[in-house]
Amino acid sequence: MHYQEIKPPAALQHLVRFFWVLEYNGASEFPVQYKLLAEGFPGLVFFFKNQYGAINGQTTEHRTFSMTGNFKMMGAYLYPYALPLLFKIPSGEFTHQHIPFNELHKAEFRDLQEKILESVTDAQGIHILSEYLYNKSIRATGMNDKFHQCILHVIKQYGNVEVDQLARHAGISNRQLERKFGAFVGLSPKVFSRLMRFHTSLRFIKSDTIRSLTDIAYAAGYFDQSHFIREFKMFAGLSPGEYFNLPAHNRADNFIQLS
Repeated sequence: MHYQEIKPPAALQHLVRFFWVLEYNGASEFPVQYKLLAEGFPGLVFFFKNQYGAINGQTTEHRTFSMTGNFKMMGAYLYPYALPLLFKIPSGEFTHQHIPFNELHKAEFRDLQEKILESVTDAQGIHILSEYLYNKSIRATGMNDKFHQCILHVIKQYGNVEVDQLARHAGISNRQLERKFGAFVGLSPKVFSRLMRFHTSLRFIKSDTIRSLTDIAYAAGYFDQSHFIREFKMFAGLSPGEYFNLPAHNRADNFIQLS
């Protein structure tokens, strides 16, 4: 597999984590097994082989599936609050969901899907998606800087935060914080924090300073290696050792090729 992440333009960096492209050009005619890991960030994804686009919601679940032949995907990982800001739909409605654009009954999604899937180059497709999200962003209202900064704080701290501190930082009660996270993140503060630690551990494999699973566990903020292994299995469906022993070209952030 070939996987690439593309940094968004400055005007979108408060809404878009990154754009990405994933391709597989294997020659096998037999089914290849893949696994999609739990994901704390929602996103837009386009499937060139199947010719459709969709919104992927944040999820604590992992799933395994098979595909045959070559494929290409393109998309954008968004910050959780981007969904209600850009599309006026609570993030909670997308939790654990994969919703094709044609089920959302919005002409703008169909138009975007058609333009992306007809793009000739990756750069052109990313430009079309970036332009679409920028035009949506300039019309977006309802940004609560203090609360959205609170969400970003969880991400920047790799999930190693206390709920009480988050509530104080946002200037609201714990109960209000839970409600706001439900609407703007689609997950509770605690679950979202756990997912941030998990995804931090996935990216530490790229660091030259990380030498062992124990190093990864402590760097990501886990109490100990056993806690790290338990959480990892819950969100990935396989152990940290199994994940990190996969060939580098079989790993694409939260999407992996098993066979």
